[in-house]
Amino acid sequence: MVKSEDAAVSKDSDEKSLQKRLKRRPYIRSKMREYREKEKLELAYLRAHAQALDAELRHFTKQHQSTRSKHQPSVLSPLSWQHVKDALHGARKAIEADRESLTNQVEDAQEVVREMTTWVAMHRRIPGPTSLHQTVTVDNEAINLLCGCFADEGRAMVVVTQIQQDEMWVHDLPQRHRIMLYLATD
Repeated sequence: MVKSEDAAVSKDSDEKSLQKRLKRRPYIRSKMREYREKEKLELAYLRAHAQALDAELRHFTKQHQSTRSKHQPSVLSPLSWQHVKDALHGARKAIEADRESLTNQVEDAQEVVREMTTWVAMHRRIPGPTSLHQTVTVDNEAINLLCGCFADEGRAMVVVTQIQQDEMWVHDLPQRHRIMLYLATD
């Protein structure tokens, strides 16, 4: 008897769960229907939007092609290798011309320097080396002389001058202003 009660209880519970499921089915069906309708509407919207974008693209492409000439490359397209070659060839020719011009200027300047050096050497001898003499006299006087001997054809000259301030020889001794010029001719 326990089995029959258990069977009756299980039969009741099966019927209740079946009724619950049957009540839920229309709800689930309506929700699924709403979901499918929503999907259809979204798909229709996306297709319409895609068509509008395609039409806009065709319009802009057509407009872009009508404004550009056949010989002028598009701003968006890459340059052909012929255009690049021509541009580089022109730049190379300009650089070669500049280089040749600068080379000629350097050669001209070097020629001027050679001519000036020759002219200066013909008209004047480069002075000989100078010598420096420093001493202190018995009277405690500083003598700091710079001497130079210069000789030309037929004459010689000796120049002696007192250096008043010399960073290489610092002292506080009294000095005189000495200048001597000696000229000897043939």
